[in-house]
Amino acid sequence: MLGDERLGFGAGTCEPMRRAVGNRHGSSALGRCVGLAVLFVVCAVLAPAPAAASGSVGPGGVKAAARADYSRGKAVVFKELVCRKCAISKRRFNRDRAIALLEDVDAVLAGGDPAGTDVAPLCGVGMAQTCGAKLQTVKHYLTRRYRL
Repeated sequence: MLGDERLGFGAGTCEPMRRAVGNRHGSSALGRCVGLAVLFVVCAVLAPAPAAASGSVGPGGVKAAARADYSRGKAVVFKELVCRKCAISKRRFNRDRAIALLEDVDAVLAGGDPAGTDVAPLCGVGMAQTCGAKLQTVKHYLTRRYRL
């Protein structure tokens, strides 16, 4: 109380002043709660939401498998069926030629003889095990690429 008397306040006159300015324990605890709530809301708004990145890796195996089949089919077509040394050149390969190639693929998949067809390089001697898989990927590529 000595400090209050030096400032010109009498005994007990400081209490009403504290109430008018704010109780040190009551209002600042409320202020801290409000401040923490505001801080939490700001952090929640500014924090990035978890999101899956685009791409073929991760969930969605069906789409990724379809893309992989398309890519493998394209690779087989342009490495083994349509190339400089192949029966079909890249210049002559168009939608009509793709339809003819798809007919050959379907015939061989149905049990036909690959000899004499454009898919013969895929089903040569000793390639019986990989022939069916390669034909399926070629079929997938042709149907997707040329919308057959």
